[in-house]
Amino acid sequence: MRRMRISVLVFTFLSIVVFLFLFFLSTFVKNWITNNSEELTGRKIEIGSLHFNYARVSLQANEVTLFEANDADSFFSFREFYIDFDLWRVLSGEYSFSEVRLDKPRIQIIRDGDQFNFADLIPEEDSIPAQNDSEVGKLIKYTLKNLRLSEGTIVYRDLQQTAPLVLDSLTLNIPLISWNNQQSEGGLKFKLGEQGEVEMKAIADNEKNAYTLDLKTSGIDLNPFSGYLKGYLDIGELQGYLSSQIKINGKLDEITHVTLSGDVTVNDFSLKDSRKQPVISWESTHAGIKSLDPEKMHFEFSVLEFRQPRIDFVADKDMTNLERFILPYLQNQNPGQDSIDSKESEVAVTYQMDSLKIVNGVVSLTDNTLNRPFRYALNDLTLNMFGLTESADRIPVDFKVQLNQRGSLQGTAAWSLRDPMKIEVAAEVKKLDLISFSPYSEYYVAFPMTQGWLNYLLTLQMSQTSLKNENKIKIDELEFGKRTKDETAIKAPVKLGLYLMKDRNDQIHIDFPVSGNPSDPQFKIGKLIWQAFLNLMVKAATSPFNALADLAGTNPESLEKLPFSFLQDSLDVSQKTKLTSLAKILARKPDLKLLMIQHTDQEAEKRQLALLMAKEEYLHQPGSGDSLRLQKASLIENTDPGFLAYLRQKVILADSIGVEAASAHLFLPEKIDARFQDLLTTRNRTLHDFIILQQGLPEESVQISTADLNNLPQELRKPQYKVEVTID
Repeated sequence: MRRMRISVLVFTFLSIVVFLFLFFLSTFVKNWITNNSEELTGRKIEIGSLHFNYARVSLQANEVTLFEANDADSFFSFREFYIDFDLWRVLSGEYSFSEVRLDKPRIQIIRDGDQFNFADLIPEEDSIPAQNDSEVGKLIKYTLKNLRLSEGTIVYRDLQQTAPLVLDSLTLNIPLISWNNQQSEGGLKFKLGEQGEVEMKAIADNEKNAYTLDLKTSGIDLNPFSGYLKGYLDIGELQGYLSSQIKINGKLDEITHVTLSGDVTVNDFSLKDSRKQPVISWESTHAGIKSLDPEKMHFEFSVLEFRQPRIDFVADKDMTNLERFILPYLQNQNPGQDSIDSKESEVAVTYQMDSLKIVNGVVSLTDNTLNRPFRYALNDLTLNMFGLTESADRIPVDFKVQLNQRGSLQGTAAWSLRDPMKIEVAAEVKKLDLISFSPYSEYYVAFPMTQGWLNYLLTLQMSQTSLKNENKIKIDELEFGKRTKDETAIKAPVKLGLYLMKDRNDQIHIDFPVSGNPSDPQFKIGKLIWQAFLNLMVKAATSPFNALADLAGTNPESLEKLPFSFLQDSLDVSQKTKLTSLAKILARKPDLKLLMIQHTDQEAEKRQLALLMAKEEYLHQPGSGDSLRLQKASLIENTDPGFLAYLRQKVILADSIGVEAASAHLFLPEKIDARFQDLLTTRNRTLHDFIILQQGLPEESVQISTADLNNLPQELRKPQYKVEVTID
């Protein structure tokens, strides 16, 4: 009996000891971990409470914090961790957990260059090398049920960036993960930023060795990601919100075997450079993804649509804002990188986009390279492109746009990705207001455009070796203002050429084709078109009467010169007819100024004038009869016997030196020169009186003068007026 009592006492004592040990075990473990945490992990750990449930074989830990290395800031913490172990399944060789729960975990990851705040938690000597397949033992059986994470937070902070990336309200729910189940499901949900939400649902099919992931995002703020682009782009500010619905399919044992499909939308997007100047923005962009296969490098889209996009293009004297925007990328490029990458890439990239659309787009243009800024806007831009593939030989495009709200451009085009030089364009500009382009006209021709509208038909067909460009231009009511002081103006009479080309309806019609060989290294289509246009203007200005022929109603070449005879001091019928035609032109083009410059062979005309003066002296010599005095000196023939006898009487060597030379000996050179100047003045006055007084033109519209006869070229030494037109 006594032995039985002792046994009972021993058993009771042992039970109490075991009970007390198990009861206080969680406290002992909690205190031991807390006191030895720095030796175990190198970090301070605090645990609010720790409980073991021996009946359910579960563990519950509350208010646990793992601190940073400074022992002050929290690195990782959670409100509750609970795990329920199914002990009886161990008997069958399976590790089973009926519930794993983590409530309100929070982790803060800090990056400083190449260092992370958790690097010291994984010492190099604690790293375990990967095992070879031969070292892997028998299959481990496991089951995890009701794996849940709620109200989690992940904070990622890069000290080289300004704003942290915060994943909040993180929720994870996986009903079952098992070594032998054919299919596993799980869901993850969290907030990203103030209004962003991410939701993922995954299904893993072990039998088919495949998985499907449905990813849904809404309102993801793109601003926190801007810092990671600053090494490649000159970004100052990035705004935008990402929403998507993506399905990802892949193989469980092949990480690179992934395909994606779905829709992606970015709303309220804006991008500014480091100067805080806008570069690009849009109201919304939608991409319909049919299939993205990175392994096969195949990318297929149903549609890419931009709604209300805006591009701000600014040209400064050093470079454009777009060049400055991508300058960091260009500076960081390795010169041999492209060639190396192309050699390493064994898979050719293929892609397909059924349609590309731009709706209500705006392109803002600013040119600061002129003498004063040029600002222009292309509004309501609509563009549709179809059938874009890497091997498409003809990609059709249609487009239309408002030109600064004062004109329109619309047309069609086609281009090839097989042959980038294969281009077709047919476009029409209607009612383009030319006043907007005054900064250019001032810069290049030193005159502002004060009025004018342009209509333009363009056709272009280009290949590697051939270019055919037709340009049909009609300009209505073009007017220029007063000359500016722009010293950059080219030395070409563009203003005059355009003005002369106006017809009786105040319109300018220009039809100039351009052709060339694009394979020529010197070929530049813009320069070619401008040169052709400039040549046309110069031709009109240098041959003005060809342009004015319709207004003159006569042969334009006949208006360029007004011939006279030696000693002629009045106008004949032919000359009056030409002057009347010129007066009509000036009346219809009041901005033109008529320049008439007198030419002659002064030596030949002075000889003729001396001969006339000699004949006048002969007619008025004392003792001449009445019949002789009534004659005109100009009607006396050089072989007249009476006149010859008169010369022999006055000049001893008259017969040997000839009639003209003998006549010149009768007068002093100063007297002949004075008579010659009177003749020149009389001609100028006669033209002036006819055009100004008889034709009724303004005094300032005609300028009549005499050329420098002493230095006149031989080919111009004939009695005539050279007729020119100019414009102020």
